[in-house]
Amino acid sequence: MSLDEILTLIFVFLPICFALLCLYYSFQLLKAARNIEDTPTSKIRSAAQGYVELSGTIKTLEAITYAKLTKQPCAWYYYKIEELVTYRTKDETTSSWNMLEQGVSIDPFLLDDGTGECAILPFGAEIIPTTKMTWRGHSRTPTPPPTSFLSWLLWNSWGSYRYTESRLELNTPLNASGMFYTLQQTHPSIQDNLSLNAYCTEKKSPTLNILTNEGMARDQDFIISTIPQIRLIRQFKLKSLVFLIAFFFLSILSVYSSYPIVKNSLKSWQNKKIFHLSPFFFH
Repeated sequence: MSLDEILTLIFVFLPICFALLCLYYSFQLLKAARNIEDTPTSKIRSAAQGYVELSGTIKTLEAITYAKLTKQPCAWYYYKIEELVTYRTKDETTSSWNMLEQGVSIDPFLLDDGTGECAILPFGAEIIPTTKMTWRGHSRTPTPPPTSFLSWLLWNSWGSYRYTESRLELNTPLNASGMFYTLQQTHPSIQDNLSLNAYCTEKKSPTLNILTNEGMARDQDFIISTIPQIRLIRQFKLKSLVFLIAFFFLSILSVYSSYPIVKNSLKSWQNKKIFHLSPFFFH
C-alpha cells in the first residue's frame, strides 16, 4: 500500500471515528440529563438507601480545607500549574502549555439540607464547582490572582506560568446525586477515614450518612454540582445537541470524502470484470 493510499484511508476513517465518539458523548449527556430528571430530590432524614439526589448547603466536616493555590477556605478544590514552553526549529517556532503539577482534594465534606447531614466523599465524582479561575504569573510558585484590571493588563496577562483553580465554596447551595448509605461508626469505611471517624466521635453519633460512588450501577452518575437542577439539565441537553450536530456533520463529511474512493473502486472492479470476461466473447 502506497503512502497516498494510507493517507487517504486516514482522512476517510478519522471523520468516522470522531463522528462515533460524538454520538457516544451525545447519548451519555442525554442519559445524565434523564437520570437527573427521573430521580426525585430526597430529604436526608427520610432518604432511602441507594441511589438518591440530595439538595442542601455545603458545610465543613471537621478541619477547614484550604485551596492549594489561593489558600482560600473551601470544601473541595482542583488545581493545575502549567508553563509556556517554546520550541524553535529551523523552519518555525511553536509554543504550548506544559503541565508541571496538578492535584485534587479528596477530603469529605458535609451537605446539610435542614433535616439532616450527609458526608460526601467526592472521589470519582463529576464536580461542577462554585468558582473556577485562571490567571498567569512569572514564577513556578503561584502568585495571587490579579485584583484589578490594571494589574492583570500590566503584569498577570503575559507571564510564562498559568495557574488554574476550581473550588466548592462553603455555605453555598449544592445538588448531589450518588449512592446514599447510613453506616455505623464501626463500619470499615468510617473507621479507615480519620475525618469521618473523628466527626462521629465529636458528634457522639453512632451512625453517619454518606454519599459515594460505591455500588453505583453503570447507568447512574455521581454528580456534585453548584448549578441549580433545571440549569444543569438544560446544560446537559444543550451539550448533547451540540455533539449530535457534530456527529451528523462528521458523518456527512465522511460520506463526502469516501465517495470518490468508492466510485474509483467500483470502476476499477468493473474494468477488471470486463477484462476477465473479454476472452470468452472473442474466443
